[in-house]
Amino acid sequence: MKERSKLSSWAKVGLFSLVVVTAAALSYFTVQLTLIATVAPNTTLDSSTLRLIGLAGGVVGAAVNFAFVWGIGRLVGLVALKDKYHDELFLALALASTLANTLGTSLVLLFAKNFATFTSCLWLVSFAVCYYLLVDKKWRPTLTLTGVYAVGVLLGVGASLLLN
Repeated sequence: MKERSKLSSWAKVGLFSLVVVTAAALSYFTVQLTLIATVAPNTTLDSSTLRLIGLAGGVVGAAVNFAFVWGIGRLVGLVALKDKYHDELFLALALASTLANTLGTSLVLLFAKNFATFTSCLWLVSFAVCYYLLVDKKWRPTLTLTGVYAVGVLLGVGASLLLN
């Protein structure tokens, strides 16, 4: 078995900050380029306030979402898998989230449309690939965690489609 290196606390803080910043950018530009035109005429709030709400929502939403998803992964890892891949889980979540948020932001800036469903699916695939590579190419933990997260993504995408 290959010896794994541990992530330092500073590395975790840095990765978490990167996830929050990229998610805030995605939220801000999504609000600015896709929602202000449709929401602003129907509310008493001006566009600056809506942008600020989008930015704050992106920061808080990203922090809560990352903590929740990481907690679910830790719980599944402890209960179902009996594995000790905590740092690998954190790193895979951070990499997948940052990649999905960055690509999602780029698409929003290029096309001025909301790509939430695409971003969610990209996050899931990115997580599966990153986690598989980080846990020494073991299928069982990768498929178990990806399956649990896929349920959440499908529920989120389904709710998003129902609301639109």
